[in-house]
Amino acid sequence: MWKKILALGLVSMLLLSGCGPSMGEDNRTGQSSAAGNAGGQQNAGNDSDEKAMGRYVESEINLPEGVEYVRDIRLGDNCLEFIAWDGTLYRLEDQEQSWQLVSQAPEELQYPLSVDIMNCFQYNGAGDIMAGYIQFLEDEEGNTDYNSYTHVYALFLADGTRIPVEISEQEYISSAVCDETGTFYLSGRERIYRVNGQDGSLEVLTEFGDRCDYLTICGKYLMIQGDKLQIYDMEENKMADQDPVLEDFLKPWLGQYGDINSRPYLMWMSSPEEKSLYVLTRKGLYSHVLYGSTVEQLIDGSLCSISDLGHSFVNMLQLGEAFYVLYSGQLKQYVYDPTVPTMPENILRVWGLQSDEDIQRVVGAFAQSHPDLYVTYEHPLSEDTGMTREDAMKVLSTELATGNGPDVLLLDDLPYDTYVEKGVLADLTETLDGTGERYMDAVRESYRRDTPQGRGQYAMPMSLTVPVLMGEKNKIQNVSNLEQLADLMEQSRAAQPEGTLLGFNRAENALELLAIGSTGDWMNESGGIDSEGVKNFLTQARRIYNAEISGLTAKEIEGMEQLQSYINGVPQVWTQAGYQVQNAMYFHQPFALGMLNSSMSVMGDYSMTAVVMSMQNMVMVPMSGENGFIGQASNILAVNEASKVKEQALEFVAYALSKQFCSENYMRAGSTNWDVLEEQIRKNEEDGISAFMSFEDIDGKPQLIEVENPSEEELAALRQILEACQGVSQCDSRVYDAVIEVGAYALTDKLTIDEAVKEIEKKVSLYLAE
Repeated sequence: MWKKILALGLVSMLLLSGCGPSMGEDNRTGQSSAAGNAGGQQNAGNDSDEKAMGRYVESEINLPEGVEYVRDIRLGDNCLEFIAWDGTLYRLEDQEQSWQLVSQAPEELQYPLSVDIMNCFQYNGAGDIMAGYIQFLEDEEGNTDYNSYTHVYALFLADGTRIPVEISEQEYISSAVCDETGTFYLSGRERIYRVNGQDGSLEVLTEFGDRCDYLTICGKYLMIQGDKLQIYDMEENKMADQDPVLEDFLKPWLGQYGDINSRPYLMWMSSPEEKSLYVLTRKGLYSHVLYGSTVEQLIDGSLCSISDLGHSFVNMLQLGEAFYVLYSGQLKQYVYDPTVPTMPENILRVWGLQSDEDIQRVVGAFAQSHPDLYVTYEHPLSEDTGMTREDAMKVLSTELATGNGPDVLLLDDLPYDTYVEKGVLADLTETLDGTGERYMDAVRESYRRDTPQGRGQYAMPMSLTVPVLMGEKNKIQNVSNLEQLADLMEQSRAAQPEGTLLGFNRAENALELLAIGSTGDWMNESGGIDSEGVKNFLTQARRIYNAEISGLTAKEIEGMEQLQSYINGVPQVWTQAGYQVQNAMYFHQPFALGMLNSSMSVMGDYSMTAVVMSMQNMVMVPMSGENGFIGQASNILAVNEASKVKEQALEFVAYALSKQFCSENYMRAGSTNWDVLEEQIRKNEEDGISAFMSFEDIDGKPQLIEVENPSEEELAALRQILEACQGVSQCDSRVYDAVIEVGAYALTDKLTIDEAVKEIEKKVSLYLAE
């Protein structure tokens, strides 16, 4: 449904946050942090007198003066060369200790480079450029028509010659690379091309059914990276054998798109003669002999910037004994130092059931500012551990009982009150009060509990989403609960016999969507099932479901089965407000219901929601449950009372929630800190970020969405919604799963409402008793 065709302006700045000025007066800053060497590592805290020594140490190299955004690095003649965002080429020679400007991009490419509408841009050693960009057409009045465009490809030789490269309209070039001879190679949808540097003609090297996300040259090999890894031998001019060990190692990242101008991993081979391949992932830098049987870790990513999601991977190379990694806005050097301990003295363990990108960014950024700490992030259900939720919980409980548990806990899908009662969690009150920052009072109150030691707060979520209903003001302004929504849906169906109203066709989807404001009604104060709350929910949900499906068309049902929305290559959560209001635009439906967060990113939920609502003359109102307007929290942070690094763990929580972290890093989700919201608004106004998205609706009509910063009026509406939130739902995940699973039978009349409630009680009673 949704294809991001371009991101104009400075959309890439979303990924460049946190790249502050380097320290020091020359290029090598001397600011270093630990980067672990796999060989001989030992556990931190070991009292052995013979500590393992030696690891790669990270230091920052200043970028050329005045350059903030980066495009690439490459090897020159025994030196490092750097390509700025505007295509300017710089050279750094060791003896000079300063960047020298070598050349600038041709005038034709200046505008496409500045607004980032380049398909590909690649220098070779001779100074030639292979470039492809989007050229927008003009309408009859001379205005730019963003719905009409073509792709332009050309070779720009160092002597000023321009050679067109003819590529069919059906083809799309996503990647350009060059080998040591200066020959360019292009990756298309299903083909790899070699470019003739004399006349721009293309030679098809290979055709394949799998897509190519990234093309990399490693020695004499072209590494074709898509859903699987394919290798092309440029000397033999044929596909080479697969490398099963390498492909298996890369499996977690293969098929993943990176963010704008970034990659999920990098590959490098120093020369055609060697077969030592280096692979960089968020877990570290690894060495692999091509077609060999092992992959060896050289640098532990958790000990340096490598693991920090706040800085996207751009490129990597090796010069002499040093490795260089270009991030979005930073260039880091890694040199092995045998005098540095292999591992820092102390470990800070962060633990959650599932992985989260915002938490990973916190871990990476916190580790950089605490080189004396080895900060780890464990998430057993996000990796191929074979563990179930029950397995992970048992391991955690055992560790906590023996005093060896993680230092920071993410309580998402964990029993908060149980941990409070057992005295597992540290009180965060003093820590949060001491920051001087303004957190949402209703959220803080939701995590305050009375204990024998007094009243305290033992957890605080980073993010909050709130349920909202969207539609015409005169139709939804008096709707504040599920019963009133059911009345509205039945009235709307009577007036509109055909067509979707809320955008679902399955009972499970209906329950997931309608549950967003009602989960706080399903459990009582003692932690058991609130049968009346569940019964009321299912009663009203069945009314809404029947009103919806009674008017769905076959075309709409088919569309709902096929649609998936992506923002910057990342699938949107189906219940997000932004996703649902886009569905309303796609299906021409009058209402939308979804969970809204406060992320002010141009790719965030509120910016997209606000612009689409404006295009459809919609407003939003809070969607309350029977127990009030309750939000849902995520990344719920807590500290282990028995932590051996408790002071640092409390500092970690404060930093994760802080305005400082927000100002230095991109956050996908919103925040529970008012100061963070203000900082995001300030940054957006300062940076002037915008983006475009294009799609065809259910009738085949083109739609264009231009997303910019929310207006003052839209920001005021968001603040009013957030201020109305009365707390956080703490519905147990097992209760939620049971209501959705069994409730679907009630909606489809396979069970009565009363039978469904009894089955739900039966399903979760044993679990709740435990």
